[in-house]
Amino acid sequence: MTMDMQGFEWAQGLLRGLLIAMHDRLPAQSLSQLNELNDAAELPLALDVFLTAMEQAQVVPSPNEREQLISLAERMSLKSTYLYPPQGGTGRDASPNVDR
Repeated sequence: MTMDMQGFEWAQGLLRGLLIAMHDRLPAQSLSQLNELNDAAELPLALDVFLTAMEQAQVVPSPNEREQLISLAERMSLKSTYLYPPQGGTGRDASPNVDR
């Protein structure tokens, strides 16, 4: 991930905001790990772990949360079947009109 300091701070802040907003829908152990990864500036790994934890906990993000997750994933060039299920898949897509 190559990103300037402003972009990095934006991504780190957005990820932290999503963790705060979704804290009641994720296991405490996952939240602890995610906060540590975010604090250590391991943003791509943190986002990947975040999406995996959401999938395992069967969390369906709100349309706004999903949009923010997609923005982060695109900024970090992260491909996720949770956000972008295979054609005909059954991924948790709260906003089916998003271009893929």
